[in-house]
Amino acid sequence: MKSLAGEPVAEQIYGRIKKGAAALKRAGLIPYLVVFQVGDLAASSFYIKRKKEACKSLGFKFEHIKCSKNISEAELIMLIDQKSKNKEVHGMILQLPLPGHLNQEEIVKHIDPSKDLDGLHPFNQGLLIQEGDNWDRLKAPAARAVIEILNFYGYNKLKSKRVVVIGASALFGLPLALYCTRAEATVTICQKSTHHLARHTKEAKFVLSAAGYPGLLKPNMVAKNVVIIDGGFSQDKQGKLVGDVSKRGDWHDAQAISPVPGGVGRVTVACLLENLVKATEAAKVLAGSGK
Repeated sequence: MKSLAGEPVAEQIYGRIKKGAAALKRAGLIPYLVVFQVGDLAASSFYIKRKKEACKSLGFKFEHIKCSKNISEAELIMLIDQKSKNKEVHGMILQLPLPGHLNQEEIVKHIDPSKDLDGLHPFNQGLLIQEGDNWDRLKAPAARAVIEILNFYGYNKLKSKRVVVIGASALFGLPLALYCTRAEATVTICQKSTHHLARHTKEAKFVLSAAGYPGLLKPNMVAKNVVIIDGGFSQDKQGKLVGDVSKRGDWHDAQAISPVPGGVGRVTVACLLENLVKATEAAKVLAGSGK
């Protein structure tokens, strides 16, 4: 069984990022990322720390706006509007999930689409639906990370293959399923309400999972020579980072599996920062046009 490590994939992406950042620096521009966090979920704080460290290593500007879990929707929207209108800011992220009293769909509408690095704004979602086979339209970093890993290791021939996507979030499952559909794969989306998950996964050549449920996938649930990308991220009872793929059992019949940690996570951060560089480049072009 081959391990699809994320490190070399991320390094390849960081090579592209550094090249783009160098050109921007010569033009006097430094990419500027703003991250909004509501509450203090441990997983969210962990993700943000990794983004901050990556920005620091690249010399990018990073601003973390941490809000009380009790912030009102109007107050959060006001903060987002301020940063959206700030021409010095090139990219913005609303760290998910949000507390239950906040309407995510309404709030993301206030992120400038050109600064929306997660691709959650309705404008960017619409472009993805219209041009799902256009690589540049796949903004969602976690979904893009999966495709980057498959491409890097040569598992990118999706046409006519059965693909099971576990999780239907706007950050992972939905954009990934759409991309795979446009690649002419036969795609099944499974989620919390799906009964008999193994009936679906046993028929798949590719299982792409981000359920966030430790040990969800077991060896007896998949076909021989399956390729699994584990985008799940949670903690076990001992506090260790684990994915959706069970650490128990014999996986020797699987063709390849991405590890957790060490797989999708670092590639996701790299994809996010590549989005930031592209957003900065677009802002440079817009400024040059005088608009």
